[in-house]
Order: sequence, then structure tokens, then C-alpha cells
Amino acid sequence: MTIFDSIIGIVAPHICLGCYSEGSELCTDCIDDYFQPMQPKCAGCFKLSDDFKVCESCKNWLPLAHVTIATSYEGMYETLLKNYKFKFRRQNARSIAETMTRSIDSHRYSNYLLCPIPTAPARVRLRGFDHAKLITKHLGDNLRLNRGNFLGRNSNVRQLGSSRKQRIEHMKSEFYIKDSVKGKRVLVVDDVMTSGATLAAAAKVLKAAGAKEVSAVIFARQIY
Repeated sequence: MTIFDSIIGIVAPHICLGCYSEGSELCTDCIDDYFQPMQPKCAGCFKLSDDFKVCESCKNWLPLAHVTIATSYEGMYETLLKNYKFKFRRQNARSIAETMTRSIDSHRYSNYLLCPIPTAPARVRLRGFDHAKLITKHLGDNLRLNRGNFLGRNSNVRQLGSSRKQRIEHMKSEFYIKDSVKGKRVLVVDDVMTSGATLAAAAKVLKAAGAKEVSAVIFARQIY
């Protein structure tokens, strides 16, 4: 927590979206009381899946082993994320990461490196921080996993109104490799999934660079 965050917490304390207590927008007690892990499904086709495995058919366009999704993008989870990204409430990263932590089989990923989906440069300049990177930091602390800065991002591709096929095409050249990933197992981290085009593009770049396996953990799934 920065000094700025601490001052804001005193001057305008966050109110929990669940119990309305001061201190956090989603307190640990409310995560305990309200959070229900998502039913494991393939992230591509929504069919029931063992431990969020991506089915063989969907791997043709979504080349990840598993995509764990903590919750749906609605209700207080949607508000928590919107306030984090658009009202710059950086403390929310802790609650988001805590919710994701409770969705993950930590033993499965004990030999993985965490890698955030890099935020578009224009968004980082606007917010003053990379929201996915901050979530990844807290998630790494919770899971005791190391982090890798493997991916860079070229631009801010506008996806609104595009079909999945169009989104995948738009994202083809969005990411590039910053550090060696050869032979490594990578757990990609992002805040929200809509079509899966961003995940697919990142996974393809990582695998092309020699990653042994790529999986992902996402805070919320947006159904559209």
C-alpha cells in the first residue's frame, strides 16, 4: 500500500460492498460469506470441464491447458472491478487477488510462474498503474509463486462491438516477448474475460517462444 493509498483510506475510507463496514470494498469476512467458486467449464464453449480444462476442440483457437475463472462479471464483483480500474481504487487489487486465490488449485500450479496480461500503455498512463500487474503481485504473495515479466504490449486495440473472430484477428500482433520463457510453465493473470481473444493471443506468443505449458486465471467472466 502506498502513502497515497493510506491517506485516501483515512480521508475517504472504502466501504465494503457486502457488509458496509469501513476499510475495504470487499472485506475478508464477506469473501468468506458470499464467494462461491464458479462451476468448472471450458472457457471456450462453456461445457462442463474437469478443473477448468480447455477442451480439445476449443484449443484450436484458445491454446491454454486450463482457464480458471473465479466469478462472473456481475453484482458486487463487477462494481469492485470497475471501481478498481476506473475510479483508481488500487486497494481493491487485494480483494480481487484473494477471491482468485480461493478458486485456484495451488498444488497444480506450484511450479508455474505468474505472468500478467500487460495493460495497454494508454491505460497505464491514465490510471498511473498497471491493474493486471498489481493483481498478479498480490496473487503471487498469496500463492507464494514467483512472477515473470514475459509479455509486452504494443498498443490499445479497440475491441468493442467486434465478433470473436474479429477480436482474434485484431490481437494477432498485440503482444511480444520481453524475457525468455523457454521450457517454463506460465500461469497468465487477467482481470476479466469476454471473448477470450486477448488470452488466445497471449498464449500463442508464449507458446511460440517455447513455453512448456500455458494456463490462465481470471477474476471474472463477462457473458455477452
